[in-house]
Amino acid sequence: MLRTIALMTGMVLVPTMPVPAAAQAPAVLDSVRAPAPAPTRLWRLELDMAMNSSSGNNQLTVVTSDAKISRTIPTVVAVTFDGRAEYGRSGGEQVARDLKASLQFDFRPAGHWTPALFVTGEQDPFKRLNVRLNAGVGGTYVLSREGPTQMSVSAAALYNYEELLPAPDSTRISTQQNARWKCLLQGTQRLTDDMQVSEKTSYEPVWDYAGNYLLETNTALRMRVTENLALSITHVFQRDSTPPSDVLADDQSVKMGVNFTTNW
Repeated sequence: MLRTIALMTGMVLVPTMPVPAAAQAPAVLDSVRAPAPAPTRLWRLELDMAMNSSSGNNQLTVVTSDAKISRTIPTVVAVTFDGRAEYGRSGGEQVARDLKASLQFDFRPAGHWTPALFVTGEQDPFKRLNVRLNAGVGGTYVLSREGPTQMSVSAAALYNYEELLPAPDSTRISTQQNARWKCLLQGTQRLTDDMQVSEKTSYEPVWDYAGNYLLETNTALRMRVTENLALSITHVFQRDSTPPSDVLADDQSVKMGVNFTTNW
């Protein structure tokens, strides 16, 4: 029958073989594929700049800058370097010069309990502090990480070395070495989507004498202007319970500045 129809119509019939399923065109699935996960941002950079200035009977200008960079692998380690510098002049004379730097390793930073190693250094000739070095080991326990309230408490044992510049009536450089404890309480409270307040208090007594201590509190209010830029107001209080004889025990300052933060 097929031969008769082919002869009548002039058509050529070519037998076809079934095509294997593997050779068929693939189904179009791009439109239903799940989107690729967002890349993990492991680096963070924070820059702070503040300046206080007055003129008239008293002329005073103080500039403070702070740079912090961190690299975080959540299940392994977070490495943070923080550098801070303060410089001030009054009446044409230098009245402030404070340099600080720290390097810290936090292990398993995604957990509630985080072991840590750190080293810090400071120099402030106006406190007769030629150098202060700390090296310590300890840990941080995160009380709250999610939601508007974040809080953690840290404890560490550290070695402290200080070198003091000579007093005005002397030429002798004095040194002292101590073992100290360090207790650190940090907290952040988000007030609105664009405003938060943070508090950090550090207490470092000599290991066998709580009356010989270093105390510092840092309270900051930050108001976000853009995704990366914020305005800040910061109050810092510092106390050295056993300062050199010609240096006051307490220091405090209030600063207004800008903060830039980015992650990549």
